[in-house]
Amino acid sequence: DVHVHCFGTATASFADGVKTQAGDVFEIDARPFVHPLRNPLKTTEPLSHTAKVVRL
Repeated sequence: DVHVHCFGTATASFADGVKTQAGDVFEIDARPFVHPLRNPLKTTEPLSHTAKVVRL
């Protein structure tokens, strides 16, 4: 799995009124990658239970 975060983009998107919905595709195209990274957005039903956080 890969997680990429671009600082400031959430603020810019929010200020511009951008809203995501199921089926939207986020694409990152960068020189080190051979092909663009495409991530479709999907929604799921909320979990019916909560998670417990423990100290390791």
